Amino acid sequence: MGFMIWQRFLLFGFLVRVGGITLTSFSTHVQLEARVAKTQIKLNVHNKNNCSEMLRVPLPIPLHARVTRTSMSLLESDCNITGVVKHLDSAQADFLEAESEGRSAGLVTTAKISYDTMLFNIEILLSPLANTFLEIEYMEVLQRKNGQMKFQFPFLPGPGVSVVKSIINISNIGDDEVTFTPPLSSLDGVTSETSYSDVNERNFQLVLKTEAVLENTSIPAVIRCAFKTPPLSNDGLVIVDNSGGVGYSFNPPSVSSDSIKRNILFVIDTSGSMKGARLAAAKKSFRALMPLISIEDNIGVTSFAANGIEESIGPFIGSSENKELAENFVQSLSAQGGTNLAEAITDGFEVLKSMSVDTNAINIFLILSDGHASVGEKNPSNIAMAASESNSFGAHVFALAISSDADLPLLLAISLENKGVALRVYDSDEDDIAAQIQELVSGEFGNVLLQDISLQLEAEGADYDVVTDTRSILASGSELNLYAQRIGNIGQSHRLSLTATGITGIGKSVSHNVMVDLVATDFGPVPVSGPNVQIVDSSIISYAFAIKKIEDLMTRYMALTANNSVSEASRILEIARETAINKNIVWEGLTALILQEDENCRKALQGVKQCAQAIQKGTEGNFDETIEEKASGGGYNDLGYIPKFRPELAGGPPSNAEPEDSEKDSHKNSLSSGEIIGIALGVLFIVTVGLVIKAKNRGKTVSEVLESSQSNRPDGSSCNTLPHQSDMYLTVTNATEI
Repeated sequence: MGFMIWQRFLLFGFLVRVGGITLTSFSTHVQLEARVAKTQIKLNVHNKNNCSEMLRVPLPIPLHARVTRTSMSLLESDCNITGVVKHLDSAQADFLEAESEGRSAGLVTTAKISYDTMLFNIEILLSPLANTFLEIEYMEVLQRKNGQMKFQFPFLPGPGVSVVKSIINISNIGDDEVTFTPPLSSLDGVTSETSYSDVNERNFQLVLKTEAVLENTSIPAVIRCAFKTPPLSNDGLVIVDNSGGVGYSFNPPSVSSDSIKRNILFVIDTSGSMKGARLAAAKKSFRALMPLISIEDNIGVTSFAANGIEESIGPFIGSSENKELAENFVQSLSAQGGTNLAEAITDGFEVLKSMSVDTNAINIFLILSDGHASVGEKNPSNIAMAASESNSFGAHVFALAISSDADLPLLLAISLENKGVALRVYDSDEDDIAAQIQELVSGEFGNVLLQDISLQLEAEGADYDVVTDTRSILASGSELNLYAQRIGNIGQSHRLSLTATGITGIGKSVSHNVMVDLVATDFGPVPVSGPNVQIVDSSIISYAFAIKKIEDLMTRYMALTANNSVSEASRILEIARETAINKNIVWEGLTALILQEDENCRKALQGVKQCAQAIQKGTEGNFDETIEEKASGGGYNDLGYIPKFRPELAGGPPSNAEPEDSEKDSHKNSLSSGEIIGIALGVLFIVTVGLVIKAKNRGKTVSEVLESSQSNRPDGSSCNTLPHQSDMYLTVTNATEI
């Protein structure tokens, strides 16, 4: 270890002296209007070496955002590099070919790292002495949840950067103030300017700036924003784009007064793997969820491990006294033993069925687990079938899969068959896991307004492919969405009818409808009648449709995998991949975006010699590790420079870390005597070499010095600087989790 510290310090000394590949500037511009957030990111990267070099930039972006444009231009030349989405293996092969030839190229892969964030792994390969601007544009259709509109933007890249600037514009924000996580006042070294303009529409602008950001900064990589929005009008909102895409959002205020009674059974995994932060988070989130329970609700709690249901309390009404009893019960739970998922689920349904007295009440089965079945029935297909057979009374299953260890395909299969949703809760510390659970639960069934909801689209004179929310209940402050894509001639005039139906808390059927006439023009179909219609001058709804379709296909793929339907799962996977390629969408495990040079670039780079060491992958770290194993721990993980992606936790290890973790961090941040000696030797060596070079080159011109340094390299390569070790820019690629 002492030698490794000495080696890195030596390399760093040379890089500071003569330069290398650097990220000069990073800027973000977000424009939010009519529920569409458009983000433009520009990176300026400069390779000061005369051999090809690589820089890896991890860029966290919103989960449902998708890139709509990429470009990479080499300054002072006619070399333009454009991006195209390909099969993941094909894109990686193209990038490796460019790497072997020393040509400029870019590769973008993705990995989901939290419930609302994915990571863009950007690899930028530059030819000798190249200076480039990489521009990425992505768009997202925002969705109201818990009465708020939320979005996020990447503030810092992974590597150090000289200048950072972000501009956020929100049109027609209403009366509410925009809140930020973390608060802007907590961002050390960052200047911020906020302003509100135009009294009638009240537009908002934020400008953030900072300089000389180091790789291990405590400033968060992501900043989250939120502002309150009123409910939609009774019939909902229709958004039409210029590529035949139609979106329909529904959450009318007229049904907000009659909330539906709930029978809720909490089924909590207490097997041995839940010990520590995971069970602590379950306890903390349960306490935080109790205010959402009213005296009209019935609740019950069970724990499960090797014997199926181990302990239980309830069911009883949600009075203050009973909620306190339930909370004390959960706080007393301990973790040990194996995981008997099959009996926990079937026995849990029996408990929930006994609670189902009021026919107008909604039955909710909420299971929280972090593992696979290890005791009893272990076959996922048999467990899923048994769950469906046990649910003869129409309960909604909501499953929370904690960490990558949980059997998400099985939980997805069960929830799909039982009118619910399965969601990944990403491993972190106790507070972070609890925050994820609270937001997910409150957004899905915090205060249920309608059940048995159906969203439908009918078209006269046109054909559409339609995808809708799989959820059949609507919670207060949230909304359901339908997306459709016109098939065939998108310019033809036609009429659309969009309808939402559901059942209220008193068993009353409701129906809401929007009629839209679309007339053909030179600029595409334009709505000429119908209230609550917005037009966007982009293909964003078509992208939203494709994203939702791929999500549904991947959910089916995982459910089929759980049921051992291998051939059908493979067929669905290829349909998802084809959809992503056709829509130019980068999707984890399916596709990647490759930026390749045009013919002008090839001519300009003829005869370029590559320094192999400059871009070789480092020997430390496993490039096949999943991103959440490497990127969930913020500034103290193996990547070193990646701040925490949940910004409220950025800046260091959790204060409530377990003793062994604290000891590791303490050891990690201290230097052994060997390391101290290594650093001292590195300093001495750099000073000595500097004096020798200065004496040797006294009186020579710069070109003479460079020529001399080239001829003296033992490998005969033409680099003027020592190559970078890639672990200085290390990030994880080829993440395999889908």
